[in-house]
Amino acid sequence: MPDKACDSSETIVRGILRAHWDEEKGEYTSSLFRGPNTSVSRLRIFPKERIIDIFKADFDAHIDGPVIGTGEIVIADLIKLGKEYKDGKGKPRPQLVTVIPKPTATNDSHAEVVEEFTRGFARKVIVALKKERLDGSPMPSPEEHS
Repeated sequence: MPDKACDSSETIVRGILRAHWDEEKGEYTSSLFRGPNTSVSRLRIFPKERIIDIFKADFDAHIDGPVIGTGEIVIADLIKLGKEYKDGKGKPRPQLVTVIPKPTATNDSHAEVVEEFTRGFARKVIVALKKERLDGSPMPSPEEHS
């Protein structure tokens, strides 16, 4: 039986690791939101501060870490981006988006964005994320570094 999807009104948070952001080039890698099974956390379950603590515990010593920020998006907005996505030539290429709860032993708010996305769609999602450093200040947006 398939897992029940998260409610589209929920906001999800993705940890941004050092490996996702190239400070010299001023750009994010598409792996930040490419998938499949992209790990996110649900603000409906835990407050952002607790989620950041979990991210830090899980990733600060990780080869791709440490955690340097977060990216937030409402699931409904992510789904809409997927439905409206067009490739670089302007051809409609809708992307299915499914977010399912996947609690772990250390994170009851854990969920996964199931699908693997095209690099182009992953970049659209990255632009749409509300990106913040751990101190709450804004992180650069890709459109600022074209």
